[in-house]
Amino acid sequence: TGFVCFIMLSLQPAFATIITSETTNISGDTWESVYTITNDTADEIFWFAIFFDAIEYANIVYVPSIEFADWDVIGVDPFITDAGFVDALANAAGISVGGFISNFIVRYDYSRSSAPSVQEFVVYDLNSADPFDDFELGEVQISIVSTPNVVSTPSTLLLFGLSALAFCGFRKARV
Repeated sequence: TGFVCFIMLSLQPAFATIITSETTNISGDTWESVYTITNDTADEIFWFAIFFDAIEYANIVYVPSIEFADWDVIGVDPFITDAGFVDALANAAGISVGGFISNFIVRYDYSRSSAPSVQEFVVYDLNSADPFDDFELGEVQISIVSTPNVVSTPSTLLLFGLSALAFCGFRKARV
């Protein structure tokens, strides 16, 4: 009986919000993350926040995009001991069940030598009597977008000069 109950409970569908990020190094310590919020829950999402650790992040700036024109977005820098966050609240329609919204852009300074790897988020339930009591926690799935390395190319004149020298050297060796 216990085994059958375990199997039945494990086959129940799981509902969760999924937030992914494509993160790019802009220059030095400045990074930019483009988030996609996917609603795999049973309710529409009207309010979410993404957190930034106080030790690793600074100068958090939300970059407005057309996809979030109907959302109120507030960015708060981390304090000495508290995490900073970017908070988004829908003014009209939220993210529908089974839907997603992308191009939520945040630029920030990241102090670690490695790339950002983990961020936390929270989704608040506005249908609850107290949305601060009924919420969903999760981690942002971050993927680093590789930027092409700038390879300096020798000038055309230098290449021409080297090829002319090689050609002259080849001709002398044949004579």
